[in-house]
Amino acid sequence: MTVPATTAVAQSTDDDRPARAVTSVSPITGRGFRIGASLRTYYDSNLLRLGNGFPRTQGKSRADFRFSPSVDAAIGQPIGRQQLFLGGSLGRDYYARSNGLDRNRYSVGGGALLKAGTSCNGSITGDYKRRQAVLSESSLAVDNTQASLDYGAVIDCAPSQGIGFGGGVTRQQTDNKNPNRQVQDSRETNFDAHLNFGASALGTFSAGGTMSRFSYPKRSLFVENPAGGLPLTINDKLDLYSGRISFSRAIGTRLSLSASASYIKVKPKPDAVLNLVQGENGQLFFIASPRAGFTGPGYNLSIDYHPGGRFGAQFGGGRNITSSPNVAARLNIRDDIGMTFSYRIGNSISTSFGADYNHRRYKGGFATVAEPLARTSDSTTRIFARASYSPRPLYGLDFEVGQHIRDSSPKQYNVSSTSASLTLRVKFGRG
Repeated sequence: MTVPATTAVAQSTDDDRPARAVTSVSPITGRGFRIGASLRTYYDSNLLRLGNGFPRTQGKSRADFRFSPSVDAAIGQPIGRQQLFLGGSLGRDYYARSNGLDRNRYSVGGGALLKAGTSCNGSITGDYKRRQAVLSESSLAVDNTQASLDYGAVIDCAPSQGIGFGGGVTRQQTDNKNPNRQVQDSRETNFDAHLNFGASALGTFSAGGTMSRFSYPKRSLFVENPAGGLPLTINDKLDLYSGRISFSRAIGTRLSLSASASYIKVKPKPDAVLNLVQGENGQLFFIASPRAGFTGPGYNLSIDYHPGGRFGAQFGGGRNITSSPNVAARLNIRDDIGMTFSYRIGNSISTSFGADYNHRRYKGGFATVAEPLARTSDSTTRIFARASYSPRPLYGLDFEVGQHIRDSSPKQYNVSSTSASLTLRVKFGRG
């Protein structure tokens, strides 16, 4: 789980990162339906995200075009005060030069939005996705279909004045179909609870905690056998505990901000493993090695400024502790900062530009067949600009350009690429 939750403030041409939302379907309010279709043409000068120290894979091209037609649909049905919704999408990715990467992509998700009393809202949602995992910010592209299953339930009772409470439980699962990537399959189970206090003159204050379990079902470790004899084999796991305080407030109608501070502790399970080594005489034996976790602060900051009219700006940053489904490592500590500026030109044209920077530290990185050098860290910078043209609600056109730079340790994973995309979209229905 992301601890604390960080607001994403910069859009990106990189849309193939593992999804972490419990559902990707936008709920429909009331009784209605939505049907849409799109065609996205995408170019990237290093679509494989291939590091400078690695040769191009035979039959694949660093620079390539990807054509992605897709259709999506959703329906909504109220039941009293409650709202049910269900949706999904179906599409395919075609590559001009790297034909072996052509894959279908699809998703289905939905759930229920719940209301109780005057101040309690909740949801039960789920989502399943399957797609070719190519444009990850961090990993090299291999022929790999990635599937993710997320589901959970949350509740929040937050009156505008006085004391409220909330909490939830979520489950997140990522599976890689390429055998060389299956060691990075991950499971996450998260429990969260908080109390809050709201006062119109002061804002909203909250205090809470999170407990999470990360596990890697296809990553085996040797540990000591308490009964003696041969070592035991168990799966790699991590336990995360976090306590946090947060504050949010709207300042007039133009400015809103939220901030949080937390203290995070990550404990590897087990805390020590046995490694098989070879002595000078060729004899093999096990050596016990402790495994480091992480203890330190977390933070989150989000500022949203809308002075009215056509201009808007967002700033944000934070620290996340997550599993590592794309890079072979035990733990990913990620610090982000970003900004987005938007400007509307009339009623039909909107523009935006921005940048974000993130630094990942990989704890317990190791080499794999797909990535033969163990990763220590990545620093990624993205700069983008976007324009959207929507003369009618029925259809629209989006254009986006971006620059992606990754500085890694080891440096063989360094990447620099330029991208551009053009998307035609149509939508029918209500919601």
